[in-house]
Amino acid sequence: MGRWGNFFTREKWDCDGYTDQTPEFIKTVKEGEVGFGFTGQHDSDFKDEITVRDVRWLMKYLGGISDSQIRSGLRASGANTHEQQCFGKAIRQRLTQLGRVARL
Repeated sequence: MGRWGNFFTREKWDCDGYTDQTPEFIKTVKEGEVGFGFTGQHDSDFKDEITVRDVRWLMKYLGGISDSQIRSGLRASGANTHEQQCFGKAIRQRLTQLGRVARL
């Protein structure tokens, strides 16, 4: 939950960084595979070979989550009111991007 990057440039619990990078969350969809903007240490271990079909499956579970549920989860992890709003908005935007991919 912060700015992605390598060991020296990433930030943890940085809502501004997280929000700034949200438009780059999904970079491409090519030949049924989703390209994510995330870069970081060991990123190929979890972001490569994610398909549109995988996103459709995920969105069956995440697609119905409410903004209130997102904020509750953030609150449970220690986020203050401002962080709940800030991260919540960015998470909703990322879910919207995933939803668009799922409809392809």
